[in-house]
Amino acid sequence: MPTYKDKIAVDNYINFLNSKNGKIQTGLLFKYIKNTLNKPKKILDAGCGSGWLLEKLKNELTETEIFGCDYSSELLIIAKNNNSEIDIRLLDLEKNLPYEKNFFDCIIMNMVVQDTNNLEKVFLNISQMLKKDGELIITIPNPYYSYPIAEWKRSIVGKILRLKPKMLIKKSYNQHLSINREFANGKIQSNFYPLETYINTARNSGLIINDYNEIKSHEDSINFDLKYQSFRYPLILLLKFKKQDCPIDII
Repeated sequence: MPTYKDKIAVDNYINFLNSKNGKIQTGLLFKYIKNTLNKPKKILDAGCGSGWLLEKLKNELTETEIFGCDYSSELLIIAKNNNSEIDIRLLDLEKNLPYEKNFFDCIIMNMVVQDTNNLEKVFLNISQMLKKDGELIITIPNPYYSYPIAEWKRSIVGKILRLKPKMLIKKSYNQHLSINREFANGKIQSNFYPLETYINTARNSGLIINDYNEIKSHEDSINFDLKYQSFRYPLILLLKFKKQDCPIDII
């Protein structure tokens, strides 16, 4: 199964970002991320991908020093082309990182952390780089309403009558699963983590949750698209953590 290091997965992801649903999603994500920022002096977009969020951040946070990193060389080519003035590095969040300890006021992992396999290592790395009282913002597919727990389906009658699909909860919410997410008809390897796994793993790294937002569209759509779906269910969550004053050593 391809990852973001593979060109076919990168192409599918870029096609998604350029699609109607991709633009709806990035619009919603940036709106909520922007509203939760607390005027950071130094901010890292960890797992910046193609750099779409970096570009928006640099236009909004004119007095903030912005950094980016990602493990996909293919995506970083795009990110650097669009953000040549930003320090963007090829890095794997699951490995030791070159940034100084206590360096960033804020780190964002936007729709990233579910694609990592070692949450403990990722959160420890993030905690090391944050200043005391520094903030981590993550956005994730809502575990209660995302695949494989839930899917949008139509019955045979619904198909005949051309009704819009309905969300069906189909699996119990009790385990970590390796899954395949879809972008523009292309699949990519990802993971399903229960919500408490994110919160507890972060807490063990000295990161305490202090804000929680359900990302929803405030406008409906006559079409079956992400705006229609997000108007009915909070398909994405934003979690905000604050670093506590405790020593943490990476093993």
